[in-house]
Amino acid sequence: MQPTINNGDILFISTLPVLFNRIKDKDIVVAKGYTNKDHVVCKWVYLDRDQQNTNLVWLEGDNKQNSFDSRNYGFVHKDFI
Repeated sequence: MQPTINNGDILFISTLPVLFNRIKDKDIVVAKGYTNKDHVVCKWVYLDRDQQNTNLVWLEGDNKQNSFDSRNYGFVHKDFI
């Protein structure tokens, strides 16, 4: 997530937006890793207003050239967040 979040930064994480289905476009979320569920990743949320399934979100990292994200694996179910 560099340059937005850097090594050594302290993050305060709230689970309330996920619990109450209040994830918004451009939120930063922590999600389970797509290929390794023991890892966590930090990504931006991009919501498609025309999307039919509201349980799916598009996740992208800051570094577009070097980020493994929804551009590689598609939409992510909110259960992974």
